[in-house]
Amino acid sequence: MDISLRQQELELHNKKRARILSIIIHAILLILLLVMVKYNPVPEPPTNEGILIAFGDPDAGGGYEEPTEAEEAETEEYEEIAEAAEPEVTPEPTPTPTPTPTPDAKTADSDEVAMKKKKAEERKKKADAKKKADAKKKADAKKKADAEKKRKADAKKKADAEKKRKAAEAAAKKKALEDAKKKAGDKFKPGNGGGNNSGNAGDPNSTKPGGGTGGGTTGSGADVSGRTVSKKPSPPTNPGVNGSVVIKICIDSKGNVISAEFTQRGSTVTDGKAIAQAVANAKKWKFNTDAMAPDKQCGTVRYNYKVQ
Repeated sequence: MDISLRQQELELHNKKRARILSIIIHAILLILLLVMVKYNPVPEPPTNEGILIAFGDPDAGGGYEEPTEAEEAETEEYEEIAEAAEPEVTPEPTPTPTPTPTPDAKTADSDEVAMKKKKAEERKKKADAKKKADAKKKADAKKKADAEKKRKADAKKKADAEKKRKAAEAAAKKKALEDAKKKAGDKFKPGNGGGNNSGNAGDPNSTKPGGGTGGGTTGSGADVSGRTVSKKPSPPTNPGVNGSVVIKICIDSKGNVISAEFTQRGSTVTDGKAIAQAVANAKKWKFNTDAMAPDKQCGTVRYNYKVQ
């Protein structure tokens, strides 16, 4: 049973191989046939250009016989038919060679001149563009320089105006102080005694004078925002006046008084001597050192004069 199945499988396999081999062989033959047809075409049959027919009996012999008139006529007629059957070949005309155009010297010169002219125009355009760009760059630089010059001039003018304003303000204060001194004159006589008790510190509009004994200066104090007093001088001697003197002071980061000026705001005394003493005394104040403080801080010192 197993052997018969094996034989059947073998036969089927052999048939399949035979079929494939047959297909391959036929394909090869077909390809060869196509190649032969392509490269060995079937020659065309020769054309019938006519057959020459000889009239007469070839077996007849015995010497030369003159052709009869009928035979000559038939021969001439045959030659005419043969000539008519042959196609007339018309000779092809010989082609006339086309002359090769030679370049015209004048045309070549014109092209060269045109090319040179074009290059010259391009160079001129580039030069003009560069010249225009350089002029614009120069104009922009001049405009910038003029603007910077004007800015510096304006800044200097502003600084000069500020300096002039401060000088005028200082001169006006100085003149007001001198006028106050002249106006006071010897109206009040110096009092006796001295008071050294302090009143409200740092309030130029204070209405609570400190208590002192005898005629003198009372209620002296200083106020600079964010700074504390480290050294307080003794109050000045009362020149014999009643009222308050307020001095504007400015200090540096080390706590030193760098300027002291009389101010009308909060002041009721116009005596020149009392004002001068207050200004001199305000310069002796000392405040705490603060490295983070600005280079200039301003506040006030108030002096209360009282005659008893």
